[in-house]
Amino acid sequence: MRKTLAVFIFLLVSLSAFCEAPELKLIMPNSWLKLTKISGNESNAILEQSSDALQTVYKEYEPDIKDSIVPKFQVYTIYKQTEGPDIFYRILISSESIENCLATNKGFVQVLCYKGKKRNVLLMTGVYNIIEYGEQYHLVYDSLDILLKKKSGTYGLLYAKTRVPIADDHKMIKVCKNQIAGKEDAEYFIIKDLNQVSVSDHTTWNLLPDGDSITISASDCLVDEKSPLKYSIQNAFDGDPATSFVENTDDDLMRIEVHIPLYNPKIAIINGYAQNSSLYKLNNRIKLFNYNYVLNDNQLDYQIQKCEGNDYLIVKKIYSGEKYNDTCIAELNFWHQDTGWLFGDIHE
Repeated sequence: MRKTLAVFIFLLVSLSAFCEAPELKLIMPNSWLKLTKISGNESNAILEQSSDALQTVYKEYEPDIKDSIVPKFQVYTIYKQTEGPDIFYRILISSESIENCLATNKGFVQVLCYKGKKRNVLLMTGVYNIIEYGEQYHLVYDSLDILLKKKSGTYGLLYAKTRVPIADDHKMIKVCKNQIAGKEDAEYFIIKDLNQVSVSDHTTWNLLPDGDSITISASDCLVDEKSPLKYSIQNAFDGDPATSFVENTDDDLMRIEVHIPLYNPKIAIINGYAQNSSLYKLNNRIKLFNYNYVLNDNQLDYQIQKCEGNDYLIVKKIYSGEKYNDTCIAELNFWHQDTGWLFGDIHE
């Protein structure tokens, strides 16, 4: 495992050296290393190829633009992401440059498109640092992630939402253990043909693919005020052991449920904050889950167990951290005969 982790860190450092999107590190912790910023004539060509997709997005957000909830579609910043043989574009729509938005704490809309044969195909949209009004005000942070299942040649699209309660002055509220907590939920789509994806307005504030989705619910997460998605739920499914889902609950336990009508899965877990052995020991790790299953401690690789019941993880006991009382999980995946590994391939 040490050799595997060393190779992973070397690749991560190598990618960082050539990364052209360091400005996104704090807002897209799962994707920034994969992105290349596009400008000039190429940017204009991509916008032209994405005009149908952007028109759909504009119609969805138009009421919120009029109410000044989301930014006017004035500045377009485009990033390219390559996965296997396929190219994706992330179009960030803001009232000014992304750098200025981050510096002045302003939000933006993100549009995820697939580079089609003739036109770019709209896959998902989300918002970042946008206020949601209701009985309790929240700041909303959406994560849009692409998971490649190489064995089957299919893609998983993960839309995850973190909602952070705020006070009347729009400052984040510390609600648990004197820390900021985010309310978590997600939807997951398995896509066999990216060219055939169609999108309609399912809910306010996001456009998601038509068809069946797998919903995911989870305990509240720990929120870093400077990087709100650093510890949120998408980290448990991104295939990167350097990122982790970190709970923020009163009892330091957590629950993650993947709502799919299949039973008795194999469950694969990378326990703790597995970025390195030091962070692993400083934070809580899972000891007992789903009442009957025990994870070994000091193991920073996948532990796989055949389990009974649905696709869920209920933590009952923990190994205590040396410094922090936050419980972490780096990776979570489920295997069924019909689906294979749900959130990307695992080499057993």
